[in-house]
Amino acid sequence: MDGHINTCSAQLADNMIKAINKGERIEAKKVYGGFAMDVIARTAFGIELNSQEDLNHPFVRDAKLLLSFVSSDAWYRVVLMAMPCLMPVVKFLLTKVFQLQGWTPFSQTVLRIIQQRKSEGKSAQKHTDFLQMILDYEDNEKPENERLKSLSEDEVLGQATAILLGGYETTSTTLKFLSYNLALHPEIQEKVVQEIKDQLGDGDVTYEDVAKLKYLDVVNETLRIKQTGLGNSDNERCDNPKGAGVLIPIANVLNDPEYFPEPDKFIPERFSDETKGSRSPITFLSFGFGPRICIGMRLALMEIKIAMVHVLRRVKFIKTDDVQHSFVPITRFLQVVIFVYYDCPDDSSKELQRAESLSMKFLGSGSLREREDTRSLVWSQQKVLLQTDLR
Repeated sequence: MDGHINTCSAQLADNMIKAINKGERIEAKKVYGGFAMDVIARTAFGIELNSQEDLNHPFVRDAKLLLSFVSSDAWYRVVLMAMPCLMPVVKFLLTKVFQLQGWTPFSQTVLRIIQQRKSEGKSAQKHTDFLQMILDYEDNEKPENERLKSLSEDEVLGQATAILLGGYETTSTTLKFLSYNLALHPEIQEKVVQEIKDQLGDGDVTYEDVAKLKYLDVVNETLRIKQTGLGNSDNERCDNPKGAGVLIPIANVLNDPEYFPEPDKFIPERFSDETKGSRSPITFLSFGFGPRICIGMRLALMEIKIAMVHVLRRVKFIKTDDVQHSFVPITRFLQVVIFVYYDCPDDSSKELQRAESLSMKFLGSGSLREREDTRSLVWSQQKVLLQTDLR
């Protein structure tokens, strides 16, 4: 696995050097997005490509179509987040009325790969990717106690789609923000580079090598400051019905000064072994926590760190005078999702029929401890905009 990532990381550094030698401006989103796509193609599907240069590759084209189809900017994503019960209606509108089939080309690509693998049989060269792992578990020649229940075609496609959706935007965005922070803090960048020189040689980077790079946990500080996903909140005094969505306000927790003093500052030392031991591990929720923690966490961190090693061996990030170096909070007009948490059924003194008396007040971002009796949170990006009390 780390061999695939090293190959893609070397391509990433090569493409940066080519652009620099040509005097071209490097668009971080493009190069890191291409890198993430290359890693997914190799590790998940066994496809070798360089999407940073070849955007017309069929796999890249189909994958980008799917990514645009499920973009958070899409109106139907907003509708389904607020009212998942409308899934049948939205699906009908998309497929029958608007005839949008963003997932179809990608699904067909994955099915072709599966059919090719099965037709190759045992004589073919052994593939070492996630898709092959799924197919191996379905191997009917294995003893029954070692064989998984056969997955349906939709289940295999679902797993393949989840790998793409979960590994593309998150990885490329984290690399982009990490590069930005290193450019703003050259003294931190120098420490990272020096650690790479002290701990590693000039060759490929292994999983064991990554574990030696303690200061490269600078990536965790990047994830703390700029999260790549939204979160949810729950009122602990109420029982949520089965299937209810529960949002944890990750941004609020990661910027709570009780756990992370001076949260607006970029301080990688927060994640040293000594400092981490002084606070609860559940305060760092960028990958979730517990048995349902992100299944791709180790792969994502290894991917990001190996990429940074290859890039920082050859490239230095610096501030430029023609770029505004500040983060601007984003609030999308009308793209607001309402999550309603109802009172406990046994609390007869508070009924939903009294919703006409609901009160609303605006809130700033901050610690949840300061917000009591919350029934509904309205989210736009990472800012809590509105509180609704149904009492």
